[in-house]
Amino acid sequence: MQTSETELSNFKLTTTPPIAETISLKIQPNPFRYQTTLVLNLSTLEKVNLRVFDQSGRMLKSLLKDEVLPAGKHEIALTDEFLLGGLFYISLQTETEHLMKKVIMISDGGFNKDDDD
Repeated sequence: MQTSETELSNFKLTTTPPIAETISLKIQPNPFRYQTTLVLNLSTLEKVNLRVFDQSGRMLKSLLKDEVLPAGKHEIALTDEFLLGGLFYISLQTETEHLMKKVIMISDGGFNKDDDD
């Protein structure tokens, strides 16, 4: 990593290039009704934890627990099987980084998704 220093009249400014993220998380679509896709991008081999939390911080489900994934793009389906609708948080954690993203599930208002009427 290369830094640069600039001498100004009253102080010295040191500039360091930003550290590149080694992980990313996209949620598509968001909001969703029945299913959404969690898209993980890893720049290196990583041990990954992927969890779903409610608004109070209670963990609802662990989608990946200490799973070792290779570098690249990984897609995981999140369905409505254990969610009732509302705001949730998706936590992606590796040994060195942690990301948290919001996801909204739109409720059907008590209607069954299989009803044709």
